[in-house]
Amino acid sequence: MTIRLHKSSDASAPILSGTTGELNALLLACLVNGFGSNPALGWTRPYYDAVTNITVFLQGGTTPRYLQIDDNASGAAGAREARAAGYESMTAFNIGVDRFPIVFATANAYPIRKSNSLDTSPRNWLLIGDERRFLLAIECGDLAAVSSLFWFGDLKSYKDPDAYNCYISGRGVENSTLFAGAQERMASLNTIYSTAQNGHMMRGWSGAVKSLATGKFSDATKTKQFGVYSAGSTGLPYPDPVGNALWFQRLWINETNDIRGEVPGIWIPLHARPLGNGDTFGSVPELTGRTFQAINTADTGQIFVETSDTWDI
Repeated sequence: MTIRLHKSSDASAPILSGTTGELNALLLACLVNGFGSNPALGWTRPYYDAVTNITVFLQGGTTPRYLQIDDNASGAAGAREARAAGYESMTAFNIGVDRFPIVFATANAYPIRKSNSLDTSPRNWLLIGDERRFLLAIECGDLAAVSSLFWFGDLKSYKDPDAYNCYISGRGVENSTLFAGAQERMASLNTIYSTAQNGHMMRGWSGAVKSLATGKFSDATKTKQFGVYSAGSTGLPYPDPVGNALWFQRLWINETNDIRGEVPGIWIPLHARPLGNGDTFGSVPELTGRTFQAINTADTGQIFVETSDTWDI
């Protein structure tokens, strides 16, 4: 597996705006076809319906899962948003088995906010991942230089083997200009005892419970022992006055009291938005060979995405 980073600033990059079908075109370019000198991540597109602008993407690997994107302006936000859901198996678009999420507030799908306006104004975006998983960050325009996040794909599960470790998370509310934890579920953290519907696993660790609502936590949770809050929005002073350090930690997925695994490539600062949006860094003594980029999200929050080909280390 090779981690690949695609950005709206790349040569020949697809344009994303608040118009119908453009998210599907972006994902087709990044996941399946590639663009310019940028190679694709290694997914396929088994089903597509031009009339409804519904596209189904399929992971690579030995046990691939399906991601359906409804980009036909059917939600409350119109073409500002698309809808996303996973399936264990499919035989055509809209025809599949064991959808996840199967019960959720937004038409049993996660909204992906493309833009805050119904026009062709281009939006900055970043997509990073490989044939098994990807993160999509979109500066949709509701807050300047702040991204809405979407994730689909496999976790680094702590169960071995884990046939059901596919995870999905995105917006929690349709047609909202807000960026709090209720809207930005991918950037939302909770205590280890709460699921808070911050994302959905294809199935729970035993395989018995389908479309399981899960929570997320990190070491940042130690600074806030109650409720739901946005990653990188609170924490220690930066830089740490003791060692002049930048503290950050992995992002874990919990099923009530059980830790299922970690979200590969995503790290959470233990400070309140310590870096500037888009800042990059590396040379971390404990994380040899890894490079990172800061992404502002969720009001005053921030995450770090690992831009090196080190997600599985």
